[in-house]
Amino acid sequence: GLTTFARFTEESCPLITPHEPLLTAVKNMRTVPPALNQYDEPVPKEKLKQYRQGELKVNPLNATAIGDGLQRAVLSLVTAEEDLKSGESQGAFKIKGKVIILLTDGQNNAGEIDPEEAGRYAASNGIRVYYIVFGETTVYQETIFGRRAVGEMSEEQILEDPRKVVGESGGKAYLAKSGEELLDIYDGVEDGALFHGRF
Repeated sequence: GLTTFARFTEESCPLITPHEPLLTAVKNMRTVPPALNQYDEPVPKEKLKQYRQGELKVNPLNATAIGDGLQRAVLSLVTAEEDLKSGESQGAFKIKGKVIILLTDGQNNAGEIDPEEAGRYAASNGIRVYYIVFGETTVYQETIFGRRAVGEMSEEQILEDPRKVVGESGGKAYLAKSGEELLDIYDGVEDGALFHGRF
Protein backbone atom coordinates (compact mmCIF):
# COMPACT_ATOMS: atom_id res chain seq x y z
CA GLY A 1 0.00 0.00 0.00
CA LEU A 2 0.99 3.64 -0.29
CA THR A 3 0.18 6.47 2.10
CA THR A 4 1.36 9.92 1.03
CA PHE A 5 1.64 13.01 3.17
CA ALA A 6 2.46 16.70 2.98
CA ARG A 7 0.40 18.90 5.31
CA PHE A 8 -2.38 16.30 4.99
CA THR A 9 -2.26 12.55 4.49
CA GLU A 10 -3.88 10.42 1.83
CA GLU A 11 -4.12 6.70 1.20
CA SER A 12 -2.89 6.79 -2.41
CA CYS A 13 -3.11 3.01 -2.80
CA PRO A 14 -4.80 0.62 -0.35
CA LEU A 15 -3.15 -2.60 0.76
CA ILE A 16 -3.38 -4.95 -2.22
CA THR A 17 -1.69 -8.11 -3.48
CA PRO A 18 -1.07 -7.18 -7.18
CA HIS A 19 1.77 -4.72 -7.80
CA GLU A 20 0.39 -2.86 -10.83
CA PRO A 21 -2.01 -0.46 -9.04
CA LEU A 22 0.71 0.40 -6.52
CA LEU A 23 3.24 1.11 -9.28
CA THR A 24 0.67 3.32 -11.02
CA ALA A 25 0.07 5.25 -7.78
CA VAL A 26 3.82 5.78 -7.36
CA LYS A 27 4.18 7.01 -10.96
CA ASN A 28 1.31 9.46 -10.46
CA MET A 29 2.72 10.99 -7.27
CA ARG A 30 3.46 14.71 -7.42
CA THR A 31 5.14 17.02 -4.97
CA VAL A 32 3.20 19.92 -3.48
CA PRO A 33 4.05 23.20 -5.28
CA PRO A 34 6.04 25.43 -2.89
CA ALA A 35 4.33 28.73 -3.76
CA LEU A 36 1.06 30.36 -4.82
CA ASN A 37 0.69 33.29 -7.20
CA GLN A 38 -1.44 36.39 -6.62
CA TYR A 39 -4.54 34.39 -7.68
CA ASP A 40 -3.77 31.61 -5.14
CA GLU A 41 -2.87 29.23 -7.96
CA PRO A 42 -0.05 26.72 -7.29
CA VAL A 43 3.27 27.60 -8.92
CA PRO A 44 5.55 24.62 -9.70
CA LYS A 45 9.19 24.88 -8.66
CA GLU A 46 10.44 25.17 -12.24
CA LYS A 47 8.33 28.33 -12.83
CA LEU A 48 9.30 30.27 -9.69
CA LYS A 49 11.91 32.36 -11.53
CA GLN A 50 9.21 33.76 -13.83
CA TYR A 51 7.80 35.78 -10.93
CA ARG A 52 9.18 38.95 -9.37
CA GLN A 53 9.81 39.21 -5.65
CA GLY A 54 6.59 39.91 -3.77
CA GLU A 55 4.33 38.26 -6.36
CA LEU A 56 4.40 34.87 -4.64
CA LYS A 57 3.45 33.54 -1.24
CA VAL A 58 4.28 30.26 0.46
CA ASN A 59 1.83 27.45 -0.28
CA PRO A 60 0.30 26.44 3.10
CA LEU A 61 -0.08 22.85 1.85
CA ASN A 62 3.70 22.56 1.41
CA ALA A 63 4.51 21.03 4.80
CA THR A 64 5.54 17.68 6.30
CA ALA A 65 3.15 15.90 8.67
CA ILE A 66 5.24 12.81 9.41
CA GLY A 67 3.30 11.77 12.51
CA ASP A 68 -0.05 11.96 10.71
CA GLY A 69 1.32 10.04 7.71
CA LEU A 70 2.76 7.27 9.87
CA GLN A 71 -0.42 7.01 11.94
CA ARG A 72 -2.53 6.69 8.77
CA ALA A 73 -0.26 3.93 7.45
CA VAL A 74 -0.53 2.08 10.77
CA LEU A 75 -4.32 2.36 10.68
CA SER A 76 -4.35 0.91 7.14
CA LEU A 77 -2.44 -2.16 8.32
CA VAL A 78 -4.50 -2.56 11.50
CA THR A 79 -7.80 -2.29 9.58
CA ALA A 80 -6.62 -4.70 6.88
CA GLU A 81 -5.57 -7.25 9.49
CA GLU A 82 -8.95 -7.01 11.23
CA ASP A 83 -10.76 -7.46 7.91
CA LEU A 84 -8.63 -10.48 7.00
CA LYS A 85 -9.17 -12.13 10.38
CA SER A 86 -12.92 -12.07 9.81
CA GLY A 87 -12.44 -14.03 6.57
CA GLU A 88 -9.81 -16.54 7.74
CA SER A 89 -12.31 -19.40 7.89
CA GLN A 90 -13.02 -18.89 4.16
CA GLY A 91 -9.31 -19.16 3.29
CA ALA A 92 -8.55 -15.44 3.15
CA PHE A 93 -5.01 -14.07 2.98
CA LYS A 94 -3.11 -13.63 6.22
CA ILE A 95 -0.55 -10.90 6.91
CA LYS A 96 2.72 -12.62 7.81
CA GLY A 97 4.81 -9.53 8.59
CA LYS A 98 3.83 -5.92 9.09
CA VAL A 99 6.34 -3.30 7.97
CA ILE A 100 6.11 0.40 7.20
CA ILE A 101 8.87 2.13 5.25
CA LEU A 102 8.61 5.84 5.97
CA LEU A 103 10.41 7.97 3.37
CA THR A 104 10.68 11.72 3.79
CA ASP A 105 12.87 14.57 2.57
CA GLY A 106 11.85 16.87 5.42
CA GLN A 107 11.35 17.25 9.14
CA ASN A 108 8.00 17.05 10.89
CA ASN A 109 6.53 20.57 10.83
CA ALA A 110 2.77 19.99 10.55
CA GLY A 111 -0.03 17.71 11.63
CA GLU A 112 -1.67 16.79 14.90
CA ILE A 113 0.15 13.58 15.82
CA ASP A 114 3.67 13.47 17.21
CA PRO A 115 5.86 11.09 15.13
CA GLU A 116 7.14 9.35 18.28
CA GLU A 117 3.55 8.72 19.39
CA ALA A 118 2.75 7.24 15.96
CA GLY A 119 5.89 5.08 16.24
CA ARG A 120 4.71 3.74 19.60
CA TYR A 121 1.28 3.01 18.09
CA ALA A 122 2.97 1.04 15.31
CA ALA A 123 5.02 -0.94 17.84
CA SER A 124 1.95 -1.72 19.96
CA ASN A 125 0.36 -3.28 16.87
CA GLY A 126 3.42 -5.38 15.99
CA ILE A 127 4.44 -3.16 13.06
CA ARG A 128 8.11 -2.57 12.40
CA VAL A 129 8.96 0.92 11.10
CA TYR A 130 11.93 1.73 8.87
CA TYR A 131 12.52 5.47 8.56
CA ILE A 132 14.51 6.82 5.61
CA VAL A 133 15.53 10.47 5.49
CA PHE A 134 16.33 11.43 1.90
CA GLY A 135 18.47 14.54 1.98
CA GLU A 136 21.82 16.12 2.55
CA THR A 137 23.81 17.01 5.63
CA THR A 138 23.76 20.64 4.48
CA VAL A 139 20.92 22.57 6.11
CA TYR A 140 18.92 24.76 3.74
CA GLN A 141 16.38 27.45 4.37
CA GLU A 142 13.42 27.34 2.01
CA THR A 143 12.24 30.56 0.45
CA ILE A 144 9.72 31.05 -2.33
CA PHE A 145 12.66 31.75 -4.65
CA GLY A 146 14.64 28.63 -3.77
CA ARG A 147 16.88 27.26 -1.06
CA ARG A 148 19.96 28.75 0.54
CA ALA A 149 22.54 26.93 2.65
CA VAL A 150 22.58 27.98 6.32
CA GLY A 151 24.76 25.29 7.96
CA GLU A 152 25.71 21.62 8.33
CA MET A 153 24.35 18.75 10.45
CA SER A 154 25.98 15.43 11.21
CA GLU A 155 24.29 12.15 10.29
CA GLU A 156 23.83 11.48 14.02
CA GLN A 157 21.95 14.78 14.42
CA ILE A 158 19.74 14.11 11.40
CA LEU A 159 18.82 10.61 12.58
CA GLU A 160 18.28 11.48 16.25
CA ASP A 161 14.50 12.02 15.97
CA PRO A 162 13.89 9.22 13.41
CA ARG A 163 15.62 6.75 15.76
CA LYS A 164 13.21 7.75 18.52
CA VAL A 165 10.28 7.09 16.16
CA VAL A 166 11.43 3.57 15.19
CA GLY A 167 12.98 2.54 18.51
CA GLU A 168 10.12 0.62 20.10
CA SER A 169 9.09 -1.05 16.83
CA GLY A 170 12.47 -2.73 16.34
CA GLY A 171 13.03 -0.86 13.08
CA LYS A 172 15.93 1.32 11.98
CA ALA A 173 16.57 4.83 10.68
CA TYR A 174 18.67 5.60 7.61
CA LEU A 175 20.04 8.63 5.80
CA ALA A 176 20.16 8.47 1.99
CA LYS A 177 22.16 11.37 0.56
CA SER A 178 21.71 10.38 -3.08
CA GLY A 179 19.41 8.41 -5.32
CA GLU A 180 22.03 5.65 -5.43
CA GLU A 181 22.10 5.36 -1.63
CA LEU A 182 18.30 5.29 -1.57
CA LEU A 183 18.26 2.46 -4.12
CA ASP A 184 20.81 0.55 -2.03
CA ILE A 185 18.54 0.81 1.01
CA TYR A 186 15.52 -0.37 -0.98
CA ASP A 187 17.59 -3.20 -2.47
CA GLY A 188 18.25 -4.24 1.12
CA VAL A 189 14.51 -4.33 1.69
CA GLU A 190 14.00 -6.44 -1.42
CA ASP A 191 16.55 -9.13 -0.50
CA GLY A 192 15.76 -9.02 3.21
CA ALA A 193 19.18 -7.68 4.17
CA LEU A 194 17.72 -4.43 5.48
CA PHE A 195 15.85 -6.32 8.15
CA HIS A 196 19.04 -8.06 9.26
CA GLY A 197 21.12 -4.92 9.75
CA ARG A 198 23.03 -4.76 6.46
CA PHE A 199 22.95 -0.96 6.39
